[in-house]
Amino acid sequence: MLYSENLLTFDAQYLSWEWNIAQIQAQDITDNVAELMLHKLKKLPENTQQILRLAACIGAEFNLDTLSIVCEKPPETIFQDLLTAIQVGLIQPLSELDENLLIQEYKFLHDRVQQAAYTLIDESQKQIVHLQIGRNLLGKILPEKLSDRLFEIVDHLNHGIELVTDQLERNEIARLNLIAGQKAKAAIAYSVAQKYLATSRVWLAASSWQTNYDLTLDLYLETTEVAYLCGDFEQVESWAAIVLQSAKTIFDIVKVYEVKIQTDIAQNQLLKAINTGLQVLQKLGSVFPKN
Repeated sequence: MLYSENLLTFDAQYLSWEWNIAQIQAQDITDNVAELMLHKLKKLPENTQQILRLAACIGAEFNLDTLSIVCEKPPETIFQDLLTAIQVGLIQPLSELDENLLIQEYKFLHDRVQQAAYTLIDESQKQIVHLQIGRNLLGKILPEKLSDRLFEIVDHLNHGIELVTDQLERNEIARLNLIAGQKAKAAIAYSVAQKYLATSRVWLAASSWQTNYDLTLDLYLETTEVAYLCGDFEQVESWAAIVLQSAKTIFDIVKVYEVKIQTDIAQNQLLKAINTGLQVLQKLGSVFPKN
């Protein structure tokens, strides 16, 4: 930093470094790494700064194709703007030149650099930026590739939860959160699944049981099961009660009764589990003698 500001110079004749302490102190240069990185970033061309701001939203590592989608610019243009950041050592290539003479993979040199780039975005704009990134990625990604990028896309969209007013779009984002919750559950990441399912419920309208029945039913069934898997047995009862009250047919609530039975067994309430099973069977037309 001192060298780039010509506050530390090399004397080629005497083969020695020279500096003026008073001059350096007058610059009031911070010893905070993040602030130092911010100072360095602000000296970059505006185009490069803008791309690094978006890259910081994507993550510590990012690639050219994603940036191209997010910035809505050709990869060649993005690459040229990134070269400046590579030259000053703020980002580092993770791949070689491809057949188009472009580098596809990058990472921020340090998390403090990513942090500094992220702080360049106004707080009021961060929601908008994340939402736009999520929308752009969702709009451009092939359906068969969605699963690979699902968590990334959903996390961006969730940042803009207060900005989306169109209920059809909110329903679609609720559906994506449900799928993310199911994917997390399958990976035994139950607390993560709870987070996505909770967010999914927020995206839905208050009248969703009437206006979007199938999605709402699937969401509450998953919520009930994940509560059981997390050991939140009181929550199981709460969510199950909502489903039992709102579901249209006995077949729609069989899954809830299965979870209730598993919850009873987990709490060693075996007679209660049996009685629940008999109660459901009766509703399905199979009546067993009590004894």
